Amino acid sequence: MDTHVASCPSCAAFASEAGELRRRLRVSLLEPPPDIAPAVRAELERRDRRWSPARPRPQWPASELLRAAAVFVVAFAVTATTIGLTGPREAAAVEVDRLVRSGQHEVEALTAEVTITEHGWHPQVPTRRYDGSLAYLAPERFALTLTDRSAYPSDGWRRNDVELAVDGSRAWSRGLVGCPLSALPGCAREPQVRAVTGREPFDESEPIPLEVVVPVASFGVPAGHLLAPSTRVDGRDAVVLEVTVAQVQGVLDGFTSVGAWRDLHPSDPVEVALDAEHGIPLSLVVRAADTDERRRWSATNGYRDAAGSVLLTWQLTEVLVNEPGAVPEPVEAPGSPDVVTDRGFAPTDANEALARPDRLALHQVGHSGPVRIEAWTDGRAWLQLRVHQAWGGDRLFGRRGDLLVQRVTLGTGAMAYLAEGGGELFLHTPDADLHLRGSVGSRALLEVAADLDLEGLAVPRTWAEASSASVADAREALPGLLEPDVIPGFLGPSVRVRGDVVSLAYAGNGQRAFVLTQAPGQLLSPPLDADVIGLSVRDAVGRFTPSTATLEWVEGAMVVSLRSDSLSLGELLAVAERLAQRS
Repeated sequence: MDTHVASCPSCAAFASEAGELRRRLRVSLLEPPPDIAPAVRAELERRDRRWSPARPRPQWPASELLRAAAVFVVAFAVTATTIGLTGPREAAAVEVDRLVRSGQHEVEALTAEVTITEHGWHPQVPTRRYDGSLAYLAPERFALTLTDRSAYPSDGWRRNDVELAVDGSRAWSRGLVGCPLSALPGCAREPQVRAVTGREPFDESEPIPLEVVVPVASFGVPAGHLLAPSTRVDGRDAVVLEVTVAQVQGVLDGFTSVGAWRDLHPSDPVEVALDAEHGIPLSLVVRAADTDERRRWSATNGYRDAAGSVLLTWQLTEVLVNEPGAVPEPVEAPGSPDVVTDRGFAPTDANEALARPDRLALHQVGHSGPVRIEAWTDGRAWLQLRVHQAWGGDRLFGRRGDLLVQRVTLGTGAMAYLAEGGGELFLHTPDADLHLRGSVGSRALLEVAADLDLEGLAVPRTWAEASSASVADAREALPGLLEPDVIPGFLGPSVRVRGDVVSLAYAGNGQRAFVLTQAPGQLLSPPLDADVIGLSVRDAVGRFTPSTATLEWVEGAMVVSLRSDSLSLGELLAVAERLAQRS
């Protein structure tokens, strides 16, 4: 649509006028608009009934689509995602975080056959089917093969076969490179082969898909005693959980990071069955969420997903655990890969190790340029320490993007910085900067950091983390600060105070997270985005901006915003209702 508007004077004029009108109307707060969504939907359903398979739907002109989009923005309705189970199952109280955290220490080897079905990838290829196998040997040997068994309209469509292998410092993959759906099948190129050498242990840039083995990042944050129905999957006892794509994105990435796959919305509901003994993800089913923001996303990205329709299924069969003899050696990359990358890691004498974490055995010690690296493992569980003795940056060594951190004091009195989510810890000392990360949880990271007995200091004032603070600091900086009560499945907050602007970051399982920001103010600033939705928040008039996933309102002489790329609007409104002043 953007391409058409750029070349169509009448549509461009309409878009400009509509955007200007919305901006002028929203200079000050508006009363909630009337909910006309039911009437609009009824009219659309009436029109739908006029078109049969023998009488296809008309292709509406772009100008009509623009007008429909304007009506849709006004008629946006907030609905809650409903996740249903299929079939009767017995229910049992399961502390899933304990299941996966203990399971990661127990899984030394895993083999299984894999079956995947994908729906809605392309209008001409509504369903794709795959079969293959995966094999894992702790700590860093993994092989995945998937063969595309789909029926395509012609030989012009390339099959989405996938191969991925990791073996310590080596890795390689073969798969299609994604291209726009509208340009298929002509844009598809030959599968690309990538090879990596000199890979450091548990390299973030070339990760081994450990979430497919035991999904610790997806379920490791305590979410209370979950009532999880029990079932049998391929002859194994399993517990069934209802989550979202955002929570199990790591599992999905394990088999979709190579090749060309359809996109999924972070709020799409997922029914996942975990092995009751080790926490291995035996099966999962992804469905389209039944929310207006999901429908808007679907239309924007060219998908035709009906609410509740199945989008992707994953099934493991013939699962064998801790039988190393059944794990094949990863195959070497074919000759002349398209892309070869040397990460520069070189092993050194293991006697140089600094850390001594409990329950973990030394895996490898080495250097990558000026960075000293050591890794410790126990089954699938791992911990990595990276040390830079000549760090010249203006932020914590190893910190990525705008990740917020929490300033903490170790048992030795040293200062450290814990990342939101608890999976990373940073130390700034007079002699070196250190970065600890792993799957073992924040408590273990804090214990290892304390055992190093280093003089952890506050970062310089010019560093990005100088504004990191405690909750007490935030309350002092902004009297009347609103905070949520304890939300199961979320850790936090990590706190940032810049003058009288306070940000609180809460991280949950997988990629689920939100940031709460507050500052003194009486009015919301005029929106920069034309697509803004007016709604009621905590008995106040607020707005939601879909493009930035931000909910905003004014309360108690403060401007309050909730932002999240992984929570639905309904979930953000639920978080807003839990806010209160706390001491």
